[in-house]
Amino acid sequence: MSKWVAGFVLMLYSVVVSLAIPLFVRASLKVEDRELRRRRLILAKHLVFLLWLIIPSAALMATSYSHILLIGSPLVLPWAGLAWLLNVCIHAVFEVMQLRSRGVRVRKKSIGMRGLLLELRDQLYYIGLPEEMLFRGIMVGVAMSLIGIHGAIMLSSTLFGLGHLIHERRIARFIETFLTSTIYSIGLIFAGSVWAPAIAHILVNLFFASVSLEPAHS
Repeated sequence: MSKWVAGFVLMLYSVVVSLAIPLFVRASLKVEDRELRRRRLILAKHLVFLLWLIIPSAALMATSYSHILLIGSPLVLPWAGLAWLLNVCIHAVFEVMQLRSRGVRVRKKSIGMRGLLLELRDQLYYIGLPEEMLFRGIMVGVAMSLIGIHGAIMLSSTLFGLGHLIHERRIARFIETFLTSTIYSIGLIFAGSVWAPAIAHILVNLFFASVSLEPAHS
């Protein structure tokens, strides 16, 4: 199989599964039977692990795009740090806008070390790492050789935003995740590795699992 054909198949695969999982979750949340709804949501987590992490990783390793998985570049950590800082700021701005309060304060959540470790497990299994492997590893790392850098960033950011829009039904959330996705994509392009956005994404989510913004007068 030629590199172009392999890349096209991977890109098409990423588009389909990136929308299929959020649609499945959305449909599951509407199920009235509580036990069936719980089982479907657990299944969704396992499907994300398989379809967004395992299969894309194996496909990258089996093709000429395996360099995306390497972490040897000295630019990985600097770009991860920059992406973390920028996206923390973006999320904070949107949270402040949603609060609609004149004053905002940062509150530390009582998550504890055990809660933080459980959150890290979730980030590695079905949130941050799988999202980066699919939306950045495939949609940017692979697709940019087919549709160009700008086209790949637009594809990744649009579908990443749509996935959150399907789940949360807020236009502001689409814009927020479109912007953060763009930052993660730029991190991958300049670092040359999916681990730059993956590290940043996981750390951003861990940060907001540990702190929250709330009105200053509450």
